[in-house]
Amino acid sequence: MSAAPRSPANHPLHATPATPPTFDLRVALAIAAVALAARIIHLLEARSVVFFDNLISDGRQYDAWSGEIASGNWLGTEVFYQAPLYPYFLAVVRRVVGHDLFWIRFVQTLLGSAACVWIYVAGRRFFSPRVGLVAALMLALYPPAIFFDALIQKAVLDLFLMTALLALLGGLSIRPLARTALAAGLVLGLLCLTRENALLLYVIAAAWITFACCDQMPRRRPALLIALSGGLALPLGAVAVRNRAVGGEFVLTTFQFGPNFYIGNNPQADGTYHPLRPGHSDTPHERHDAVELAEQALGRTLKPREVSDYWFARACEFISEQPVRWLRLMGRKLALAVNWYEIPDAEDLYFYEQFCALVRTIGRVWNFGVLAPLAAAGIARSAIRRPRPWLLYLCLAGMFVATVAFYVFSRYRYPLVPVLILFAAHGATELIGLIRCRAWRRLIAPLAIAAVAAVAVHWPIYPRDYQLPVAYANAGAILDDRGRYIEAIDYHRRALAADPTNPDVLSNLGNSLVHAGRHDEAIEAYRSALARRPDDAAIRQRLLVAAEPRIRVLRERLANRPDDAPTALELGMLLAEGGADRDAADLLRRAVDLAPQHPGVLNNLAI
Repeated sequence: MSAAPRSPANHPLHATPATPPTFDLRVALAIAAVALAARIIHLLEARSVVFFDNLISDGRQYDAWSGEIASGNWLGTEVFYQAPLYPYFLAVVRRVVGHDLFWIRFVQTLLGSAACVWIYVAGRRFFSPRVGLVAALMLALYPPAIFFDALIQKAVLDLFLMTALLALLGGLSIRPLARTALAAGLVLGLLCLTRENALLLYVIAAAWITFACCDQMPRRRPALLIALSGGLALPLGAVAVRNRAVGGEFVLTTFQFGPNFYIGNNPQADGTYHPLRPGHSDTPHERHDAVELAEQALGRTLKPREVSDYWFARACEFISEQPVRWLRLMGRKLALAVNWYEIPDAEDLYFYEQFCALVRTIGRVWNFGVLAPLAAAGIARSAIRRPRPWLLYLCLAGMFVATVAFYVFSRYRYPLVPVLILFAAHGATELIGLIRCRAWRRLIAPLAIAAVAAVAVHWPIYPRDYQLPVAYANAGAILDDRGRYIEAIDYHRRALAADPTNPDVLSNLGNSLVHAGRHDEAIEAYRSALARRPDDAAIRQRLLVAAEPRIRVLRERLANRPDDAPTALELGMLLAEGGADRDAADLLRRAVDLAPQHPGVLNNLAI
């Protein structure tokens, strides 16, 4: 008697356990060990990178902020502008290990390794133990995750909290308990204190509980919603009360929402970050500029929430007045969000790859360009299983919306990665299962979807070295501050090899050349900078300082030979370039009087 054919829903590839699988502690420890080993190797390699002990941009701000907190200023004095959880985390770590950046980064690698265990739990709960294991190994060896875990950046908390949230939501989908919903709400609230747009996940989770969870026991839904909301309210309520105490008004998290929304949605926006004022990308400048520009526009002093409302209204004006242009902008942001290129913020993964063999080697075969197509195949295969992982679909869609609504950085799309990895692990195990079963026809659809996704993901937008000149310039500036002038000159020249007309880099090169005693080369660097930015008084002053030895020689020569027209001309030109206009004019007139037909004098009469 032949066995009845299995329906697709009952096929081994699609089977879903009715009860949560038993947690395997040995597997979890092995996953954590693999993840930690990879992160420690990278940490040791990254010590040779100039930014390891010399923080820049947000990292420097977080470090300073955490120092204030650790010294006893736990409450602060102003409404938060920047998400607060990470600096408070750093402050606690500093109280334990001291202000040692290596050990602070090491603690972060422990969190990153724990995140791999969380994704293992989430994979088991949403799909199967095999999917959980594959997802954990994918995350353990994912180069951007290894990279972010070692930065002084809040991305490490984004990953840890997002994976913990997915594990808890997976548990809620199997066994809807109020304590699980409470824990999920608490983790989500903490996530909102590192990534404010994650608040959209609360709407998604609440809607899922209301309409899809507990179909067999609908009476549990109110208790679950109350527990989820209560957990969320604990951290957010504490911050809102704190903001009220120090700033005089309730602000749920920060007042950065409006400025950030405007930066991502204005007539000059291109989908990436550009500060409200050019050159003011550091957090103190961001806060000051957001407040000052809003107050200047409205002609009065504004409270923090009013500042946010002003910039939000400006963005909405652009959207309503130029909807076609805004839709094109949204399309570009969506393309950036799914592109293989890891758009750097202050620190560039591709710069670190030059010093860190582990992320460089793994990154050649395992990167976002591979992750996204695999995830697309996994989403396609999950659509035919029962029950479908609707909660994961909604979380993925919600985080995409929350990302492209603002602007795109690699670390801003990073919370998407855990969800994509769950689908990618499911896709990988499904494809391998179909190959083993020789189900060739059923391979066609997921492979075709993966191929289409691969084309979209690898669509050329930015070259790999697009932001490397910025990293070289930052490295040169740091090395100059540390007195390593020859190395600084080398990095400045690397930056100029890719962008030879950048006046800031040319000026910084001049600074390093002056410090190294190479004044003539510095003068030429400053002259090149002034050719691109002729009204920059600071560069003119630096040129004058660099030219002091030459000016001294020329003055002595002119004192001994008062009728030397070329010397008067050269001295006048140097003083004119340095901004000493009155002295320069006298010398140039003197050169004209001495040698009116001299070609050099004739060529520079207009100066």
